[in-house]
Amino acid sequence: MLRRVALASGLFVLFAYLVITLCSLRCFMMQLDEANILSISAATFRGLPMYQLPTSPGSNYSLVYGPFTFLIYLAALLMGGVSHFWIVRGFAVAANLGLCAVLYRLLRRFVSASTAISLLALPLSALLQHAELALSARSDIWVTLFAALAILSSYLDGEVLAVILVGIMGGLIVDLKISAAPALFYPLLILNRRFGLRALATALLVMAAGALAPFTLQNISLHNYVAWILFTRSEGIAAANAWINLFFALFLIAPCVMMEIFARRFGLALRPRLPELVLIVLCLFLALLTSKGGSGPHYLWHIVPSIVVYLALVSRDMKNLTAGEQIAPVYLIAVACALLACVNVPRAWQQVKISLMPPGVPKAEQSIQRYLCIYRNRSSIQIGYGSVAGDYRSELRYILVYRGQPYTVEGNTGRFDTQLLPFPANVLHRMEGCKDDVWLVPHAQAPFDLWVLPDSLRSAFLANYNIDRSDGIYDAWVCNRGRSH
Repeated sequence: MLRRVALASGLFVLFAYLVITLCSLRCFMMQLDEANILSISAATFRGLPMYQLPTSPGSNYSLVYGPFTFLIYLAALLMGGVSHFWIVRGFAVAANLGLCAVLYRLLRRFVSASTAISLLALPLSALLQHAELALSARSDIWVTLFAALAILSSYLDGEVLAVILVGIMGGLIVDLKISAAPALFYPLLILNRRFGLRALATALLVMAAGALAPFTLQNISLHNYVAWILFTRSEGIAAANAWINLFFALFLIAPCVMMEIFARRFGLALRPRLPELVLIVLCLFLALLTSKGGSGPHYLWHIVPSIVVYLALVSRDMKNLTAGEQIAPVYLIAVACALLACVNVPRAWQQVKISLMPPGVPKAEQSIQRYLCIYRNRSSIQIGYGSVAGDYRSELRYILVYRGQPYTVEGNTGRFDTQLLPFPANVLHRMEGCKDDVWLVPHAQAPFDLWVLPDSLRSAFLANYNIDRSDGIYDAWVCNRGRSH
């Protein structure tokens, strides 16, 4: 009976996750980070630097994601995403669907189909807690996918293929988010156990070569990227984020502890699985150390595939127990995760509903194209911010960047207006010097009136720009000194 309930629980969570993921294809999930990622991707395509030095007075933008994050979404833009946003969404949807398939295939190496489906309730319920992040144009879902692929690759029969694929996946993970590098501990352990130190060393060399490969491109600076990493580390740990991540870490490790307690009751020794458990705990601890401002439970997602595989290993070790004893802990975990999903599925569905593509997006894209024609003789056209945070019209700036226009100011830039890093002087100087001819600001909104941007920027803009025309979507603010200098 419990087995059937657990299978139904796993199917429920899987079905809900797939429905929410597929429905998100029609969504316009766009926050500061997503808009920043797409704009930097477009800037990279146009030959602008992917990373600028954090302390440079000429710095306009930067975001501390690995280079492969931007290259993924550059591919989406090149495939037509600059004109059809569903293509960008399709990349995130494909990563989520791929993760479900890879996790199932990985679990089937150790347990039956019904048990594998039951165990899927754990990783998918973890992702459903923050579905808006799992479905957005970020790096987190890709990191989780490649972490699962790395583990799957480490169990391949052929040594050469296993080593190469683990190395490639490792390079991709590091180039997506360097804080997720501990996700490679588990597959590297498996490689060492199955093929020895030579395989481990070779995989590390492949991983290093893959991670460094993007930095051979002229406009992707390893020096600037490392400088940003060192700067963000100097900010220290945010206590509020650390507590949230600690509770999520306890949630993730609880099933492992439950399985081990059950296993010990029936004479299964921990020693054969101790290295895996130690690595999982170490990964969780290292993830907690990344609890800086802006981090969250999604910073621990890369450990989820290792945990699920660990549960499958314990379940496999129980195969000699009686049927009732063998299935009890795995299926109890599945039912508990399904109950948790019942809380998060409505919230995730609501997130999808409120993020449905605004009907004004195509009109805004047409407006941008019209202004490009109207002001084709001007040296530059940019999209600015209004007074409403999250207005999709401001987030479409990547279209202009992709079309070859400058990329001067990003909302994320304002977040670094701290004692450690003042607001970039170059941005203020360009505004004070009227260096950009035209700014498109959401209609009838006060320009640059957001908390992330300093008052000095807003004052400089109002002193140098006036509204030239409006189409009801964007107000075109033009430099009142005529052509820019």
